[in-house]
Amino acid sequence: MNERRRFEREMLALDFEAEVSKVSPTDLRKRIDEYFDLANAEYNLGGGTKVKARPQFRYTPSGGAEAAKTTVGGLLGKAFAKSHPRAIHNAAYGRARPSEIAAITQGLIDAGELATLRADYPSLSGNQLVRALQRKFKRREIWRRSSKKARA
Repeated sequence: MNERRRFEREMLALDFEAEVSKVSPTDLRKRIDEYFDLANAEYNLGGGTKVKARPQFRYTPSGGAEAAKTTVGGLLGKAFAKSHPRAIHNAAYGRARPSEIAAITQGLIDAGELATLRADYPSLSGNQLVRALQRKFKRREIWRRSSKKARA
């Protein structure tokens, strides 16, 4: 009986492999690199400084989407929400496009959040600061801010 099951599994695997198109490792690497290049957004840090950084694709820890939307939305304001109607929502739920993450990150930079990080970490480069800004809003920082406001 075990031999028959093994044979059936092998046949299923062969059927599955037949439906998957063959892609050479070189073509696959090229496709991945092209995607990363499309996701590599340029940010204006002020003072004529521009850097490129790949966005992280979620702005909230699991379960904290509503707190993230409130916090990030409060920092960016109604004008941002009008020009990017679903960006914060999509980012909070992990469904944002790279262009939406880039818009939110640029909005946070313009709101002065990068300057706060720069003061805390003066040795970081512009690219590293942008990534740190994204990480800051990806972590539980959002939870801390929203729970402090709720307690006040």
